[in-house]
Amino acid sequence: MRSILALTVVALVSTQAMAAFVLVDDFDSYATGVIHGKGDWTSNSTAHTVVADPANAANQVLDLGVPGDSLSKTAYNSAASISLANNTTGTLFMRVRMASSSADASFGLTDVNVPSAWGDFRSQARFEGGSMDVRDETAFETVIGGGNEVDNANVWYNLWMVINNSNDTSRIYIQSDDDAAFASQTEVTSGADAIDFRVGTGNTLDRLMLRTGEPHAASLFIDDIHVDTAGENLANPIPEPASLALLGLGGLLMCRRRA
Repeated sequence: MRSILALTVVALVSTQAMAAFVLVDDFDSYATGVIHGKGDWTSNSTAHTVVADPANAANQVLDLGVPGDSLSKTAYNSAASISLANNTTGTLFMRVRMASSSADASFGLTDVNVPSAWGDFRSQARFEGGSMDVRDETAFETVIGGGNEVDNANVWYNLWMVINNSNDTSRIYIQSDDDAAFASQTEVTSGADAIDFRVGTGNTLDRLMLRTGEPHAASLFIDDIHVDTAGENLANPIPEPASLALLGLGGLLMCRRRA
């Protein structure tokens, strides 16, 4: 009994951390097709579309697809929940999945009202050539590569970007149930080597920016975008069945004890 209740408390604490996240988009409420004009999304490419999850046809995701030309394409979300004030820290969470290592796509936050260029990124990370890079001010720094690449095509990764809008730095964590190299949540940046914003700012970060490179030759899928503007949050905002079961069991036991 005590062990079950203890596990329930752990699950409850985890659920509270999950609750601190605010959903930006999970794409389930949209008709499939071009993302531009849906919800808070703006895009300059018809290759940015809402599609069925390649792993679960009952779920919908954003596909940063291959454009019909070789030019970079940009999409951004201006939801009110994305509002990381200057001198604060927050967390961006999303799930990402590459169709192959030919994907070349970046993501991060910005304070530019209508972002359309690489220099509009503040925090920036990218999947490119099977590796993951973080923009460290003037150059990219590979944080996953050299034989430990995120090049496992068709695998969903949970990704946390902890963004410090006080000292203009970022840290990245990833986890996947389908990639043994990242079975546990792993920080892929080093706290001893701060990853500086591409361009520093003293403004509120209020746009999620996505941009594909040249060439971008394979889809990058994105889903379950959440933000927590109150601080670092490394909880998974997508509820695990085991946690929900523990909460239900703990609640049932408590009701029985009171009865």
